[in-house]
Amino acid sequence: MMDITQRSSAEPILDMIALGEPRNFGKWIDYTAIGITTKHIPQLLELMTAMEYHHSYDETEIWIPLHAWRALAQLHDASMQRPFAQLLLELKDDDWIGNDTPHVVELLGPATLPGWFEILDQFESVGRYGCCLLYTSPSPRDRH
Repeated sequence: MMDITQRSSAEPILDMIALGEPRNFGKWIDYTAIGITTKHIPQLLELMTAMEYHHSYDETEIWIPLHAWRALAQLHDASMQRPFAQLLLELKDDDWIGNDTPHVVELLGPATLPGWFEILDQFESVGRYGCCLLYTSPSPRDRH
């Protein structure tokens, strides 16, 4: 597990961790505004998948994975696709990951769509396929 007490280049990560529970259910903060960049991707992937945070009783720690997957999606990091999908399988009853999935898929872009269909075939519920319907309209990056 990453030592989250180190400063320096990890400072934006520490700022992200301090955010705690999101205040607006449907509105994401801009993680790049707090200094999160592509150089933080390895740390974000580690934080997103650290199950001890998902199951933490600490009011700040439990939100770390959510902020990590949102930051990775905003960075358009396709390497998050498989670990995020694994979390979907493991955390089926988690409302936050379920509600964030369509936005994550959309931010990762249409190039990842075949991978999502392959991954989502593992789900018992067809409802998760709805996130892929976002591709009936242009990518948000193509909209004016």
